[in-house]
Amino acid sequence: MRKKFLVILLTTLVFLSAVFLGVSTVYRVDNVTLIAYDVSEVAKTEEKELVARLEKAYKGDSILFADREEAKKLLSDFPCLRLSGFKKDYPNRIVVEVTEDAEVYAVESATGAYYILGASGEILGVRDSYINRLDGEKNVLWQGIDVSGERGDMPTGDARFSTMLSVCTIMNDAFGGIRRNVISVTALAQTPDGIEIPQNIFQIRLVEGVKLYLYAPETNGAEKIRAGLEKYFALSDVERTTGRIAVSEINGSLVVTYSAVDEFEK
Repeated sequence: MRKKFLVILLTTLVFLSAVFLGVSTVYRVDNVTLIAYDVSEVAKTEEKELVARLEKAYKGDSILFADREEAKKLLSDFPCLRLSGFKKDYPNRIVVEVTEDAEVYAVESATGAYYILGASGEILGVRDSYINRLDGEKNVLWQGIDVSGERGDMPTGDARFSTMLSVCTIMNDAFGGIRRNVISVTALAQTPDGIEIPQNIFQIRLVEGVKLYLYAPETNGAEKIRAGLEKYFALSDVERTTGRIAVSEINGSLVVTYSAVDEFEK
């Protein structure tokens, strides 16, 4: 009886294996479709390379074993493109969706090139220009900090980077998009007449013309930028075209002032 049971079991296993192998043979990938969103001209070139890599990775293999993680791995060489969808369209097609992440910031490197950063601060590329590749307008320029890193990484090398990113993230949320409202953010090292500054100061140049200064932004930086923005939104249209807003902290209390003349650059 036991022998008969083993024979039946083995026969069943052989049958199931044959069926599985047959299905795997029939359900082989013969088409990889790439769908991209918010695509710049540069990204269109990258897509062609990505499609070639996806086809090499998936074509001819069983769709049953097609792995989303493989597509995610391939996208690591394209920091601006993020995997936003992966679908097995049986019997033979895989559909991969990617979204082009927006460029937002740019940091000038020691060589004169620019690290192009996304909204979260990750390096999307290194270029000779900080013009946004999607719309042709300028990204927000970060100056006065020295960072390094590879595509896909977070920049390293300057302790002020995280503070600058936090300040800009708050402004991005407040403005509903920082690039339309901010030209640059500079960590000042000295006054215009060459006097060394003994503390960290961020100078934020707004599109209308007024500048916003954050003194010691590494301490309570979030509260300081929010207080500075509150003052900015309270200004008239004329006041926003010139002068300065200064935010500092004295004895634990925030001090926010506006002047029609930028004394710092007099």
